[in-house]
Amino acid sequence: MKPWLWLVVAILGLSLMIGAHRARFQPDPGSPWAHGFIIYGTEKPEKAPQKLSPKSLPGLSTSARVRLLPGTSRVETIITAMSSQPAGKSLNLLGQLRPKLIELSFASARIDANMLQSGRLPEPGRNEVVAGAGALKQDSITVGDRNLAVVGVLKPDAFLFLDSYLIEPSSASDRLFPVEDTRVHQATLVGLTPAQFRNRKSLKEIVELFPSPKYTTIMPMARLSRQPYYLYLAGQAMFLLGGSGVLIGVFRWLAHRLNPPVMVAEGLEEPGEAIAVMVDKLTRPGWFAAPLVEMARRPRLVWAVHLIYFGLVFVGAVIIYELPEVQAVLMSAVQAQLSGKQPGPLALAGAAYSSGNIPKAAAVTFGVNFFLGSLVCITLPSMIVPGLGIMIGVLRPLLWGFLLGPTSVMMSLMMIPHSGTMLLEGEGYLLAVLFGLLIPVYLVQPSVGGSLLSRLRRALLLNVQACGLVALVLGVAAVYEAVEVIWMAS
Repeated sequence: MKPWLWLVVAILGLSLMIGAHRARFQPDPGSPWAHGFIIYGTEKPEKAPQKLSPKSLPGLSTSARVRLLPGTSRVETIITAMSSQPAGKSLNLLGQLRPKLIELSFASARIDANMLQSGRLPEPGRNEVVAGAGALKQDSITVGDRNLAVVGVLKPDAFLFLDSYLIEPSSASDRLFPVEDTRVHQATLVGLTPAQFRNRKSLKEIVELFPSPKYTTIMPMARLSRQPYYLYLAGQAMFLLGGSGVLIGVFRWLAHRLNPPVMVAEGLEEPGEAIAVMVDKLTRPGWFAAPLVEMARRPRLVWAVHLIYFGLVFVGAVIIYELPEVQAVLMSAVQAQLSGKQPGPLALAGAAYSSGNIPKAAAVTFGVNFFLGSLVCITLPSMIVPGLGIMIGVLRPLLWGFLLGPTSVMMSLMMIPHSGTMLLEGEGYLLAVLFGLLIPVYLVQPSVGGSLLSRLRRALLLNVQACGLVALVLGVAAVYEAVEVIWMAS
């Protein structure tokens, strides 16, 4: 298939991703809590008036007390397993995983009967709550020694309270929020209109008012429903398949350009020794061309590695849709490294990207991806123990699927441009995997010619030569990722 046809497939896939993202549920823009944040912290906001008011922040704001409630058995098992890790103690992670009981003035929050999907609003002073649209469907919840009746359910438009239960302040509710309880937190609820939520200036104002680590800001994640999610994955698969076809076509073209075929003169089907040596030198590919020529000779293997590598991304994405808590844990760990709270190579990348300097971010990304991600984790292990690096090559795309599966509306939006990074960066890694795989292939394939030792030397040399190609692809990927991420964050 021609490379331009593969480009059409990629464009169609990208269009399908955009369409699936737009097919998501969108809350009523008139709802005061359609978008927003729950911000934990007891200190007064910096650069803000003494008393919070709608004028203090870009949207509607109100103070509240929040008590984190026990989650499902799976959630609690995950939290227990993570308890010894810094990420497992993060209020951000706990706030994402656990449902919440929120005490706030319904009048100040503009919550009335029009925001109800069913039932009624709770009466102040009574053991009654109203549930968010995404909270567990149950007639009552137990908080401490109290049993609270669920008397109503909010519409999904009140998205900030999706997994929460709301109760009016009263003398009776005070006992549900004891000051000494570590599960109880003072919070500020910030509601934004869709226009404010898309306004980067408004979001920047909130970040400046409530800087980390004094405050913890949580935004509930809107999950894509099943049909848009799998439609999005189908589009992403088309994009990566088409993109792979384009790149393979480019590599094949380069192989032909850098190592054109040499025609032996007619009548020299059995050339003499001198002519044979000359023909061998002319047809022997150069240093950079050698890996390209090898790929051109093995189209089936090249396509198999591409399909398996990117296929594993989608296996991970399918699994993680059923385990959203696991994705939240992984994202929390990655964010902790990017923010510098935990040491690691991602901390260097996070500092580079936060600087807004594209060349610096690209250089750090290339260094991490090529030297650590490719050489140390794939190429060198494969050269020491034939095929060992393939194991890392299998784990990485699975982890990508777990981390970057577009389960939420925000992730699906981010992955539209970031799928380009996945294609280019994945191409660099899978090239390293491909040539690492050729080492055991050469050892068990006598048809390539030579003794076992000579075949091993040729395979090892190919891996060294392929480092230039891998570096080129990962260099392009690093520049693209730096531009894309910094542009999205600006």
